[in-house]
Amino acid sequence: MNKIFTLVIFLMSLTVLQACTSEKSHNIEQVHNKENWEISDVILKKHEKSDYKIKIAVLDSGISKVDELKHSISYSYNALNNTKTTDDKYGHGTMIGSIIAAKNNENIGVNKQAEILDIQVLDDKGRGTVDSVTKGINKAIEEKADIINLSIGFSKDNIELKKAINNAVENGIIVVAAAGNNMGYQPDYPAKYHNVISVSSIDKKNKIYDYAAKGKIDVVAPGVKVPVINNKSKLKYESGTSFSAAYVSSILSLYLEDKKHVNLNFLNNHSKKIGDMKTYGVGLLLYK
Repeated sequence: MNKIFTLVIFLMSLTVLQACTSEKSHNIEQVHNKENWEISDVILKKHEKSDYKIKIAVLDSGISKVDELKHSISYSYNALNNTKTTDDKYGHGTMIGSIIAAKNNENIGVNKQAEILDIQVLDDKGRGTVDSVTKGINKAIEEKADIINLSIGFSKDNIELKKAINNAVENGIIVVAAAGNNMGYQPDYPAKYHNVISVSSIDKKNKIYDYAAKGKIDVVAPGVKVPVINNKSKLKYESGTSFSAAYVSSILSLYLEDKKHVNLNFLNNHSKKIGDMKTYGVGLLLYK
């Protein structure tokens, strides 16, 4: 199966692409059986279960082994200390992972049968380096990831980062990156690279997120007040391009299970155009 593209990073002192609004925290039971617009607006057909599980490498602050995610994580690696133990004290990685594959909650988790490769590249304050991120990318390649999700980014280009991204793409990995919450300025790296899928955020009215970057945008996805599970197994609502990247990685994993070949033309044919390219790219990515 052929695959293309790659995921997200930041620079010398890596910053999580969050600038998020944390709204309300609830017990999980309170949201069961309530409609999730983020999923209902982008998942337009029933997905038939496949025997082939897609591996999504989440390069982030680690993922806590909460009940909703512990059965989705097939591998863990900490690029900060070269161990197989991760610890999401910062909380960002768990929320990203929950959008991708949370179980035990029908309203969160786009592809509940996806396998998550939990690769920690950020510390307990959400900081990382080019070195930790490139180590994480190389580990994702080694573990034969299908998709790399980087909901993090650097403000400047870096040759080592670019080499790692190119290596992942050459190994057939799709790399998805958050464009960044840059107040309308240019996207971060690696989202800005031509072979990375750069993702921006919209709300339920298809309005662009107020803080979203503009420029090299490939697609948009829900990312304003979206439900996530945090590292305490609580429901929260968050905003930012970080979360939109997770939706795109999840949707693409469904297509890969369907044995589809994903490239730029594919994105164009499976997205709903809603605005200009510099703001919305080819539009809202759909599973249809």
